[in-house]
Amino acid sequence: MLAENPTGCVVSSACLAVESMGNQDKMQFKTIKRTIENGTANGYSPPQQNQSEPIYENTDQGKSLGPQFVKMPSDVTVSEGKLVRLDCQVTGRPYPDVTWYLNGQQILNDVTHKILVNEAGSHALMITQASPLDTGIITCAAKNKGGKTSFQINLNVIEKEQLVAPKFVERFQTILEPVTLSARAVGTPIPKLTWQKDGVLIQTGQETFVSSDDNGSSALEIPVARLADSAWYQCTATNVAGSAATTARLFIQAEKAQIL
Repeated sequence: MLAENPTGCVVSSACLAVESMGNQDKMQFKTIKRTIENGTANGYSPPQQNQSEPIYENTDQGKSLGPQFVKMPSDVTVSEGKLVRLDCQVTGRPYPDVTWYLNGQQILNDVTHKILVNEAGSHALMITQASPLDTGIITCAAKNKGGKTSFQINLNVIEKEQLVAPKFVERFQTILEPVTLSARAVGTPIPKLTWQKDGVLIQTGQETFVSSDDNGSSALEIPVARLADSAWYQCTATNVAGSAATTARLFIQAEKAQIL
């Protein structure tokens, strides 16, 4: 349960796990017939009615399933002071114990770190106010008597003083054959560039090809331009500090392409 207001938040969590025993498939019994021959043994003669007695053996082998993550978060980059929530889901029998680590050190509940769990097997690590000290490798480990497993992600918390909103330093540069639009933006962290055609996100396909590098540069290529490619094109640069965009209109004529 999460309670939050403008001055902060507080979390309370608990886990209830109920395991089904099934219809006698968890515990099976086998009857063994023991025959006691007539006579005395060590001076004792067993009663006749006890010549045959059932003995029950537990043949249950403790069926267990090792833990398996069916939902995992991806790498996260946030600015200092922001809320971070990492969600995962794990299965296994018996119900696995889940532990979170930051750079190899176990994360415990404190003022800014909250460990959440519900009855559906969903777990979460919530950092209410991310700090640069939270930067590093987050490991989530699950363990039961059937085995153990884990996953890792990278958490990058950028100090406010280091954040720089994206800015285009190279607006549309055009090559007409084939039609290629390119742009470059700078910022901290390095912005991610995306392309839109008349407001619709462009994905790489048979008619268009989008390429990007790790330095804030991106290009949109239209190998065979058609009249239907005439439209407004926009390149958007985004990072945790903000976003910027540059736009241009592409005209496709019968013999050549023009960009304005």
